[in-house]
Amino acid sequence: TRASALTGCAVGIGKGAPVIFIGAVCYYGCILITADVEKLTANIMKMFLDPDAVADGDIQADAVTGCADAQIYELLEKFLIPVMVIFFMSIGMGAVGVIVTDSQNALSAAR
Repeated sequence: TRASALTGCAVGIGKGAPVIFIGAVCYYGCILITADVEKLTANIMKMFLDPDAVADGDIQADAVTGCADAQIYELLEKFLIPVMVIFFMSIGMGAVGVIVTDSQNALSAAR
């Protein structure tokens, strides 16, 4: 029937929308770090192909260890923003679920 079809569409959208949202946010996070990952990969490849590149100053090296500066924390910070968005979206969805359940219980208790 038409009511069942509408209910099915609403349930499907309700279950599918968070998954689509999470996918879109993760995709955006990947876009944020793609350039940094490519730069890091290029620096590491250059270091392997030309070990003197670190000494020449083409690749930034850590002053203490002499290792190539991976700047991994910058990558994590950039991707942390989308992860936090997903966490807060999950918190909001949980709060809505609790409110809906409590509202239905309160309505039935009031009757």
